[in-house]
Amino acid sequence: MFLISKVNDSVHSQNKSHNSLKQIFLLPLSDERDSNHFQVEGTTSFETDVIRMSAIEVHSVPGLVYISEYIDTQLEEYLLTQIYRQPVVKWKVLANRRLQNWGGTPHSKGMIATTLPTWLLCIATRLEKDGFFPETPNHVLINEYLPGQGIEPHEDGPIYYPCAAILSLENEIVLDFYSKGVNSVTAEEIQQYTGSLLLEPRSLLIIRDSAYQNYLHGIQESFYIKKSSWLLNYCCDGEGEQVARKKRVSLTVRLVPKTVHNVVRLGK
Repeated sequence: MFLISKVNDSVHSQNKSHNSLKQIFLLPLSDERDSNHFQVEGTTSFETDVIRMSAIEVHSVPGLVYISEYIDTQLEEYLLTQIYRQPVVKWKVLANRRLQNWGGTPHSKGMIATTLPTWLLCIATRLEKDGFFPETPNHVLINEYLPGQGIEPHEDGPIYYPCAAILSLENEIVLDFYSKGVNSVTAEEIQQYTGSLLLEPRSLLIIRDSAYQNYLHGIQESFYIKKSSWLLNYCCDGEGEQVARKKRVSLTVRLVPKTVHNVVRLGK
């Protein structure tokens, strides 16, 4: 369990045209060393120190918490190795990306849960220990986006506990946010662009509370990343630079509270 304490209300205020960020730190409630130790592949041991993690809370989209360098390069490389050693049939190819599904297929009536592999369970366990979930998350989607690929604005919905943790690997990408609303004249659902976040490699984005329930998020199908003042966690003067996109992989970790056991009924 962690205490979120404010450090500086004006962080980045000298470099950004809008004061939408707050620097916070996630601190353990005790002074004892609080680390996750997990064993993978029988011999390789990783240790993740959670004594002090620098985080940014985004005011313009309440419920967003961005943590850079949530994992180190060693763990990032290990996760990528595990992802790409999976058989081809594990990948589901869509028009705008391909993905792996781990933990089961979520359904409103309940997910038939399967145990996460050790290399994903270590991440899920840490997210619980860091206070983002009330219990260990049981579902992970691994998405691979190539340059020019993306996903339309969407919400994760009520099947999940209202929190999504997105761990970015390999390369950066921009995630856009849109507030949900209703047209007062036509009663049609509308969405309004609010801002974007630059998701760096090894960073963690937490989407919870209002950000989970009242906003959509998506990735544009573009070949470039424009680093501008629209990025809520990036400081620049004017329009900034434009860089070519590269392949980006992400782990979207969530908790499906309602699960069912896969019971096989045998005839007499």
